[in-house]
Amino acid sequence: MLIDKCNVVLVKTVLGMENVAASYIEELDPNSRIFVAPYGLKGLIIVEASKNKYELAKEIEEKVPEAEKVLVAEACARADLQEMA
Repeated sequence: MLIDKCNVVLVKTVLGMENVAASYIEELDPNSRIFVAPYGLKGLIIVEASKNKYELAKEIEEKVPEAEKVLVAEACARADLQEMA
């Protein structure tokens, strides 16, 4: 999973409901890239939005009942200590 731009929304769902929530999110933003339970992390969805990430996060909060928490990533970095420093 490589994210090109930091246009990311993190969604915490009820355990086991990731696929249901992801299908609702796909309806809200059909051109987004959705990663369901990345690296086996149940209850997590990572959405690379194709539209404004703040608007999408608000829509997810309002229209996806399985979403417990919705977080907008303000910055993204590679997992490399030298690059983050």
